[in-house]
Amino acid sequence: MSDRGFRAAVVGAGLMGHGIAHVLAQRADSVTMYDISQEALELADARIRDTLDCLVEHGILTQSQAAETAERITGTTDLGEAVEGASVVVEASPEDMALKRRLFTELEALVSPGAILASNSSGMSVGDMTGHLAHQERVVGSHFFLPAQVIPLVEVSRGPRTSDETMERTIELWRSCGKRP
Repeated sequence: MSDRGFRAAVVGAGLMGHGIAHVLAQRADSVTMYDISQEALELADARIRDTLDCLVEHGILTQSQAAETAERITGTTDLGEAVEGASVVVEASPEDMALKRRLFTELEALVSPGAILASNSSGMSVGDMTGHLAHQERVVGSHFFLPAQVIPLVEVSRGPRTSDETMERTIELWRSCGKRP
């Protein structure tokens, strides 16, 4: 996943989700943010554009790079549409165990067999959130620090059944996005 040519999705367009979408849009062909609220998606889009403008203002990105990054991100209130064709899906929903367990159940049914399912949870274990899934080997923790699009660190953690391949692919992905896993 170190080159373009993959699709990504972020589930939750809030404070962390929009930053993670921004990070992924630097490498992915496209990133779809999902949220239950159209207003949250609109706010996320505005926040991403504000951050990109700031990065241009400070000479970190060119106007062209910022525009290309913004164009790669779309939003939807349809979870199936968000994750269709995604090779990596990052869950960035509120810290509610029941919600996360339901989301991962839905995600497992919707994504392709090779897709990585990552959680941005800061305090819940991957095993507790996803221990009920049939394919736990493809689930990994990917905890970003605020603001995700600026802070270079991302904590990558495995669940009890996360495969070595999933860990390696996830670490490679975040490195390709300029992060330090």
